[in-house]
Amino acid sequence: FAQVTFTPTSGVTYHIAVDGYNPAFAAESGIVKLTIHLSSGTTTSTLRFNPNSLQRTTGQFQAQLTGPPNTTIRIERSSDLRTWGSYHAGSLSAMGTYTFTNSGATGAANFYRARTSEVQPAIFIFSCNAVGYADYTVTASVDQMIANPFNAVDNRISGVIAGPEEGTQFFKWDDEEDAWLPTNTYHSLFGGWSDPNMPLAPGEGGVIRSGTGFNGTFLGEILQGYQVNSVPSGYSIRASKYPRADVITSLGFPIANGDNIVKMSNGSLTTYTFHNGIWTPSQPV
Repeated sequence: FAQVTFTPTSGVTYHIAVDGYNPAFAAESGIVKLTIHLSSGTTTSTLRFNPNSLQRTTGQFQAQLTGPPNTTIRIERSSDLRTWGSYHAGSLSAMGTYTFTNSGATGAANFYRARTSEVQPAIFIFSCNAVGYADYTVTASVDQMIANPFNAVDNRISGVIAGPEEGTQFFKWDDEEDAWLPTNTYHSLFGGWSDPNMPLAPGEGGVIRSGTGFNGTFLGEILQGYQVNSVPSGYSIRASKYPRADVITSLGFPIANGDNIVKMSNGSLTTYTFHNGIWTPSQPV
């Protein structure tokens, strides 16, 4: 997250360019979200969760909000991204900040958005982003597919899966070469992942293997708008770009006649085939 403040001149056209910090990844692509605050002051006028503030500990989730000073707010929570309910009330400080802590975050996944008190009856101003967490369990010595469902602060494997058990291996498929990339192995004594810069953006996944089981958590912003996750010919590993479980057609997967989807569950593979409008043995979830 970067913030740039400047005083514009009336009648002047401004262009905003975004580039990477590492020339070695000049050809890489990613997600850029631009929020513009039009204000003569220095305080933040838009209600927003700070992605850098997200924390997940046992039974607890914490996030910081910024917005108009002294504003009364409500935090809404959802476990399925369909039904939202009012969960917590608070007020931003005179500096326009508020730290929200959910001490009862015991579910495997929870999502949060914020809104101001009523502007008019039943009319609210919602936060410009929503955040959340999704817990996962890696079973010892069992190959599992795993995918990143959030836009994290750092969408590299070193940021998304930051502290797995020693010797954990991650296998990612190369769509262009139609082969597995070199095995990415985690050893804390050698600085962490052997390829810490391996991208694991929303919707990207791979196979994870660990000799010792462990629990982990994905944290980040929920992508908004119309999301496209391109599927090439041949094999590829794909997931929804936002943390929602559903049947393939409801997730907008571009299925075509003769396509196969191979799903890994607890180390075993199940193949689902689409032919003449019928799924065999059933439509995958």
